[in-house]
Amino acid sequence: MKKSRQWLSLLTAVLLAGSTLAGCFGGSSQPSRPAESTTAEAAETQAPKDILETQPAATEGKEILEGGSVTIACSTDCSNVAAWRVRSPYERLNWSGIYEPLFRMNDDGTVKAHLATALDADYDNLTYTIHLREDVHFSDNSPLNADVLVWNLENFKENSQSSATHFSKVESFEKVDDYTVAIHLTEWTSQMPFSLADVAGLMYSKKAFDDNGYDWCMENPVGTGPYVLDKWVKDEYKTLVRNENYWDKDAMGHLDSYTIRVVADQTAAENALKAGEIDGYYNGNTMFENTMLAQGYQEFSNTARYNAYFIVFASGVESSPLNDTKVRQAICYAIDAQAICDSLGFGIDTFSGQYAAKGSPFYVDGINPYEYDVEKAKELLAEAGYPDGFSTTIYTGNEMHVNDYMVVLQSYLKEIGIDVKLEYADNAEWSGTIMYEIPEGMIFLSHGFDNNIINQAYSNFALQNEGNGMLNKCKLLPGELKEAMDNAMSAPDTDSMMTQWKTAAKLLFDDYCLAYTIAHTKGSRVLCNDRIVDDGWISTPCNYMNFSNIGVCK
Repeated sequence: MKKSRQWLSLLTAVLLAGSTLAGCFGGSSQPSRPAESTTAEAAETQAPKDILETQPAATEGKEILEGGSVTIACSTDCSNVAAWRVRSPYERLNWSGIYEPLFRMNDDGTVKAHLATALDADYDNLTYTIHLREDVHFSDNSPLNADVLVWNLENFKENSQSSATHFSKVESFEKVDDYTVAIHLTEWTSQMPFSLADVAGLMYSKKAFDDNGYDWCMENPVGTGPYVLDKWVKDEYKTLVRNENYWDKDAMGHLDSYTIRVVADQTAAENALKAGEIDGYYNGNTMFENTMLAQGYQEFSNTARYNAYFIVFASGVESSPLNDTKVRQAICYAIDAQAICDSLGFGIDTFSGQYAAKGSPFYVDGINPYEYDVEKAKELLAEAGYPDGFSTTIYTGNEMHVNDYMVVLQSYLKEIGIDVKLEYADNAEWSGTIMYEIPEGMIFLSHGFDNNIINQAYSNFALQNEGNGMLNKCKLLPGELKEAMDNAMSAPDTDSMMTQWKTAAKLLFDDYCLAYTIAHTKGSRVLCNDRIVDDGWISTPCNYMNFSNIGVCK
């Protein structure tokens, strides 16, 4: 029997109006919430379905003007500038016009050439070989050749905060000839093509580094892309202008310039859009997205990158009820994830129950979505020996945007007798005790996923001897899950990798029910006016925008 969803809509409206309901539902230690940036009335409506389902093609009926400029706003400025340090969605937005990856992605999750012409995989000899184009140069006119590529790869391995994710199995880099570099591995990994289409494949000018030093590069971007930085007033705006020396003359940017402006408050962003002061706003929350779509603004989004809001059953305590698979399944059945997507996500968020969103090449058909069923949840709890429920804790980091989800999850689980305490950890506790020592309870977090989803899942759930798996000390991780993930990571080809990933995903979300995804939100999207034409700028399966393909219509 399914319970009415009216209470969730009401709860959402109150939550988004700024009220704290933790006391009503027995929560503890919830931090105060900032006022939302758009009107509370929007919480009671959803974006009209015809708007969501009939978005026009990016270039339908539009012709791109050569020249002009646009202004895109976002909520924060960049923390990182050098190519090897780029990480956040905002840094991707700011610097994708300057930095380009060696490879880009196709819709089916495979890689295609960009700065490189080919990537050869030699499974038997544990080697990948990169073949560079011979006509690429940086905005300072220095060439991209094998020496520069080796320097970039070695610098990334030594200085990037995500080096362990991308290059943990790399032994060395070798110049083969002037435009060919071999990557020698300690053991095989199927993930290298995805890493080289991601931050590990972004190229920075070695000449700029040699001439100016490391610290200078941390403040000054120098890449191969179609635009260069002209002016930057930190925490206010930056202007980028066309790189007249861009190596790919057939793909020069349409725009003469574009500006990235910082507008932290989304009410101010809404007003700026309406006044024509900005042309688009990047990664506003779902309330903002709902509001602007309902007013006829267009949305462009990346087709591969998503943020997932999900539960991880993380207990490191032998006696925890969460150690029983039936209990974990009961918790999933007790949560009306679709209602949460419709209400907290305004019908814009999507539900799949697993890491990958529907439509992703990494989505696995046949995994149990645990659709909302309170009676089934109670039945499973009784079978596990907990007919009256039990007490546990949900932990999260200091991320204000997950608070509403935490309160709603707490209320759902109370309906089946599970009394949940909400704990909000500071950064030190979150990155240490919670993520690695694993107390009794569950973890709720948001996490970005894209085309290296297997690598990310492996980092989160593979029980690794070195102790660097996110849940390394969790009591729940079975050996066969590690084996399936190891097999996916070490697969000799893409088809084998996908077969092993399907096995691992089924074990993770279905057979053992170690995690449950509540909602997917598009991880890279822009709400904008009708001046902007996206011809593959953000609406691409690549992690980095292609600023050659943004323009204004004639």
